[in-house]
Amino acid sequence: MQEKYGEREVYQSHSDLLKNDQIDLIYLAVPPKLHHPIALNIISYGKHILCEKPLANSTEEAYEMYEAAENKGVINAMNFPLPYQDEFSMMKSMVERQVLGEIKRVEFHMYFPEWPRAWQQNSWIGTREQGGFIREIGPHYLHLTSRLVGLPELEHSFVDYPHDSLKSENGFVVKLNINDVPVLFNGLSNIGQKEHMSYKIFGSKAVLELRNWRELILRTKDHDKEKVKKRSQSTTFTIR
Repeated sequence: MQEKYGEREVYQSHSDLLKNDQIDLIYLAVPPKLHHPIALNIISYGKHILCEKPLANSTEEAYEMYEAAENKGVINAMNFPLPYQDEFSMMKSMVERQVLGEIKRVEFHMYFPEWPRAWQQNSWIGTREQGGFIREIGPHYLHLTSRLVGLPELEHSFVDYPHDSLKSENGFVVKLNINDVPVLFNGLSNIGQKEHMSYKIFGSKAVLELRNWRELILRTKDHDKEKVKKRSQSTTFTIR
């Protein structure tokens, strides 16, 4: 980093970095199993955190991090970029204006020809201990759902694991519920198709789909696959 960008301050450990009183915020981007101990150390120094997902490797760890941050009065945020995209603003506006009508169901499907993907090879992302697409991709769309529809509660789940006990899941199906609105999350890897993600909100008047992170599509009984585009910085939209 110093060779590429010039003189930078380098620390031998995160504990040494935390002793610097001029640092107010830490971006915590280490592998998931290390989030909990390092986050607690950061919080003990009274510094704010932007943490990668998943927040922790267990509910117990997450609650301990949450309570420590609350007691210390620091912000423990997670790195969820989806709500900062224009597509989220458009989806939120359409839900609030009841363009979709009554929400009947939410579905999210993700498919991968291989996991880990070719561009994200490392020592942990394909392991059952702290990797897999449930952890890596799922939290983004759970967060999106909580912002658009409400907080989901778990009803049923099924995870299909390979015979190798060290490897992450092959696939999963989860049913959630938000105020009697069914929410289905489904994923599968190592299949014969290109990577594809589809997040749909089914309404009585229309169906809204966020495809592959950024492509927003509105379907009605009269028009199918109409791309939603933002006309301006206001909340007016055009369907083309």
